[in-house]
Amino acid sequence: MSEWQVDLVYTDEKSNKFWRGRTDGSDFIVNYGRAGTDGQTKAKDMGSAEAASAELAKVAKQKRKKGYADSGANKSAVAVVDSAPPVANKSGTFAANRAGKVVQISIASDGETITTAIRETLASPEAAALGYDKISESLIASGYKKT
Repeated sequence: MSEWQVDLVYTDEKSNKFWRGRTDGSDFIVNYGRAGTDGQTKAKDMGSAEAASAELAKVAKQKRKKGYADSGANKSAVAVVDSAPPVANKSGTFAANRAGKVVQISIASDGETITTAIRETLASPEAAALGYDKISESLIASGYKKT
């Protein structure tokens, strides 16, 4: 079991809590709770050591934005996590010809955002209008709102 790579505390009039994180291979492990207790520990397999390190850096950054401060217990490791290399952005386009229509899907990741675009080419304007109506109705039924 390795040392905690990030050791943060949050204290105000109502709170006195801690959050710690570390990686062990592809596992991202956190321990959190009220100061003076053992807290709760949770682990998640991120699939690779790089993904686990990236998740640790991301969550530690989020905690600091919320007001958590370094406890001072492990400052050298904190610097290593903060300087973790960024995750590379990815993009790709996929296409299929199904039942008389061509479907093209583009997907891209940029930081914490994933953008997708779907383009269906149908046999006629009437088929496209009917397809639009079916997709719109399905999204609304699933809880989406048109913006």
